[in-house]
Amino acid sequence: MTGTQIISKIAKNTKKGFTLVELVVVIAILGILSAIAIPTVISMINSASEAAEEETAHSINEACRNYYTGVLSGIINSTNQGGSTQTNLPGALSTKGTRETAANAATVINACEYAGLVDVVAKIKNNDTTFGYDATGVVMRSANKNAGSITYISSTTKLGDMYT
Repeated sequence: MTGTQIISKIAKNTKKGFTLVELVVVIAILGILSAIAIPTVISMINSASEAAEEETAHSINEACRNYYTGVLSGIINSTNQGGSTQTNLPGALSTKGTRETAANAATVINACEYAGLVDVVAKIKNNDTTFGYDATGVVMRSANKNAGSITYISSTTKLGDMYT
Protein backbone atom coordinates (compact mmCIF):
# COMPACT_ATOMS: atom_id res chain seq x y z
CA MET A 1 0.00 0.00 0.00
CA THR A 2 1.30 3.39 -0.94
CA GLY A 3 1.01 6.53 1.13
CA THR A 4 -1.74 7.88 -1.12
CA GLN A 5 -3.77 4.70 -0.69
CA ILE A 6 -3.46 4.84 3.12
CA ILE A 7 -4.61 8.48 3.20
CA SER A 8 -7.47 7.63 0.86
CA LYS A 9 -8.57 4.75 3.12
CA ILE A 10 -8.39 6.96 6.27
CA ALA A 11 -10.39 9.66 4.54
CA LYS A 12 -13.13 7.16 3.64
CA ASN A 13 -13.41 5.92 7.25
CA THR A 14 -13.69 9.39 8.90
CA LYS A 15 -17.18 10.54 9.78
CA LYS A 16 -18.30 14.14 9.73
CA GLY A 17 -19.80 15.78 12.85
CA PHE A 18 -19.15 15.86 16.56
CA THR A 19 -19.11 13.00 19.00
CA LEU A 20 -21.56 12.84 21.89
CA VAL A 21 -18.75 13.55 24.37
CA GLU A 22 -17.75 16.72 22.52
CA LEU A 23 -21.36 17.96 22.51
CA VAL A 24 -21.78 17.23 26.23
CA VAL A 25 -18.57 19.11 27.03
CA VAL A 26 -19.67 22.16 25.02
CA ILE A 27 -23.11 22.16 26.68
CA ALA A 28 -21.50 21.88 30.13
CA ILE A 29 -19.19 24.82 29.40
CA LEU A 30 -22.13 26.93 28.18
CA GLY A 31 -24.08 26.00 31.32
CA ILE A 32 -21.22 27.08 33.58
CA LEU A 33 -20.81 30.38 31.74
CA SER A 34 -24.56 31.02 31.97
CA ALA A 35 -24.56 30.27 35.69
CA ILE A 36 -21.87 32.90 36.13
CA ALA A 37 -23.26 35.56 33.76
CA ILE A 38 -27.00 35.54 34.52
CA PRO A 39 -26.76 36.60 38.21
CA THR A 40 -24.32 39.35 37.24
CA VAL A 41 -26.68 40.71 34.59
CA ILE A 42 -29.66 40.57 36.96
CA SER A 43 -27.64 42.41 39.61
CA MET A 44 -26.71 45.11 37.12
CA ILE A 45 -30.36 45.55 36.09
CA ASN A 46 -31.45 45.84 39.73
CA SER A 47 -28.71 48.39 40.46
CA ALA A 48 -29.76 50.49 37.49
CA SER A 49 -33.39 50.36 38.59
CA GLU A 50 -32.49 51.42 42.14
CA ALA A 51 -30.34 54.27 40.82
CA ALA A 52 -33.22 55.48 38.64
CA GLU A 53 -35.59 55.41 41.64
CA GLU A 54 -33.05 57.33 43.75
CA GLU A 55 -32.83 59.97 41.03
CA THR A 56 -36.62 60.19 40.81
CA ALA A 57 -36.86 60.56 44.60
CA HIS A 58 -34.33 63.40 44.38
CA SER A 59 -36.41 65.04 41.63
CA ILE A 60 -39.60 64.75 43.71
CA ASN A 61 -37.78 66.20 46.71
CA GLU A 62 -36.55 69.18 44.68
CA ALA A 63 -39.98 69.70 43.08
CA CYS A 64 -41.72 69.73 46.47
CA ARG A 65 -39.21 72.11 48.06
CA ASN A 66 -39.27 74.47 45.08
CA TYR A 67 -43.06 74.47 44.84
CA TYR A 68 -43.53 75.01 48.58
CA THR A 69 -41.02 77.87 48.57
CA GLY A 70 -42.51 79.30 45.37
CA VAL A 71 -46.01 79.45 46.83
CA LEU A 72 -44.71 80.91 50.12
CA SER A 73 -42.82 83.63 48.28
CA GLY A 74 -45.69 84.40 45.89
CA ILE A 75 -43.75 83.38 42.76
CA ILE A 76 -46.21 80.54 42.17
CA ASN A 77 -49.66 82.10 42.33
CA SER A 78 -53.09 82.10 40.72
CA THR A 79 -51.77 83.74 37.55
CA ASN A 80 -48.46 81.83 37.44
CA GLN A 81 -49.26 78.26 38.37
CA GLY A 82 -47.43 76.43 35.59
CA GLY A 83 -48.82 72.92 35.13
CA SER A 84 -50.17 72.71 38.69
CA THR A 85 -53.85 71.96 39.19
CA GLN A 86 -53.94 73.49 42.68
CA THR A 87 -57.14 75.50 42.84
CA ASN A 88 -56.56 77.60 45.96
CA LEU A 89 -53.42 79.44 44.85
CA PRO A 90 -53.54 83.05 46.04
CA GLY A 91 -52.85 86.09 43.91
CA ALA A 92 -49.35 87.48 43.49
CA LEU A 93 -49.92 90.29 46.00
CA SER A 94 -51.68 88.23 48.68
CA THR A 95 -50.74 88.29 52.34
CA LYS A 96 -48.10 86.06 53.87
CA GLY A 97 -50.75 84.16 55.85
CA THR A 98 -52.75 83.39 52.69
CA ARG A 99 -49.63 82.15 50.93
CA GLU A 100 -48.70 79.96 53.92
CA THR A 101 -52.17 78.42 53.92
CA ALA A 102 -51.92 77.66 50.20
CA ALA A 103 -48.38 76.26 50.54
CA ASN A 104 -49.42 73.96 53.39
CA ALA A 105 -52.50 72.79 51.43
CA ALA A 106 -50.49 72.05 48.28
CA THR A 107 -49.97 68.36 47.54
CA VAL A 108 -46.98 66.45 46.23
CA ILE A 109 -48.98 65.98 43.03
CA ASN A 110 -49.28 69.78 42.61
CA ALA A 111 -45.50 70.10 42.99
CA CYS A 112 -44.79 67.29 40.54
CA GLU A 113 -47.27 68.73 38.02
CA TYR A 114 -45.55 72.10 38.25
CA ALA A 115 -42.14 70.44 37.74
CA GLY A 116 -43.41 68.38 34.80
CA LEU A 117 -42.88 64.99 36.48
CA VAL A 118 -45.79 63.36 34.64
CA ASP A 119 -44.69 59.77 35.27
CA VAL A 120 -44.41 60.43 39.00
CA VAL A 121 -47.89 61.98 39.10
CA ALA A 122 -49.29 58.84 37.46
CA LYS A 123 -47.47 56.56 39.94
CA ILE A 124 -48.70 58.53 42.94
CA LYS A 125 -52.28 58.59 41.65
CA ASN A 126 -52.11 54.79 41.21
CA ASN A 127 -51.15 54.38 44.89
CA ASP A 128 -47.59 53.32 44.08
CA THR A 129 -45.62 52.97 47.32
CA THR A 130 -42.17 53.44 45.78
CA PHE A 131 -41.59 56.79 47.49
CA GLY A 132 -41.98 58.15 50.99
CA TYR A 133 -40.65 60.93 53.17
CA ASP A 134 -38.98 60.96 56.56
CA ALA A 135 -39.55 63.19 59.61
CA THR A 136 -37.51 66.00 58.03
CA GLY A 137 -39.56 65.98 54.81
CA VAL A 138 -36.84 64.41 52.66
CA VAL A 139 -38.32 62.27 49.88
CA MET A 140 -36.68 58.90 49.34
CA ARG A 141 -37.31 55.43 47.96
CA SER A 142 -39.48 53.59 50.45
CA ALA A 143 -37.08 50.63 50.14
CA ASN A 144 -34.42 52.89 51.68
CA LYS A 145 -35.22 52.55 55.38
CA ASN A 146 -31.92 54.09 56.54
CA ALA A 147 -33.70 57.15 57.85
CA GLY A 148 -36.00 55.12 60.11
CA SER A 149 -39.71 55.57 59.77
CA ILE A 150 -41.05 56.78 56.44
CA THR A 151 -44.52 57.92 55.46
CA TYR A 152 -45.60 56.78 52.01
CA ILE A 153 -46.49 59.49 49.53
CA SER A 154 -50.07 59.31 48.32
CA SER A 155 -52.27 61.50 46.14
CA THR A 156 -53.39 63.41 49.27
CA THR A 157 -49.96 64.01 50.82
CA LYS A 158 -49.80 67.70 51.65
CA LEU A 159 -46.56 69.67 51.59
CA GLY A 160 -47.57 71.21 54.92
CA ASP A 161 -47.52 67.73 56.48
CA MET A 162 -44.04 67.15 55.12
CA TYR A 163 -42.46 70.45 56.11
CA THR A 164 -44.22 71.58 59.28
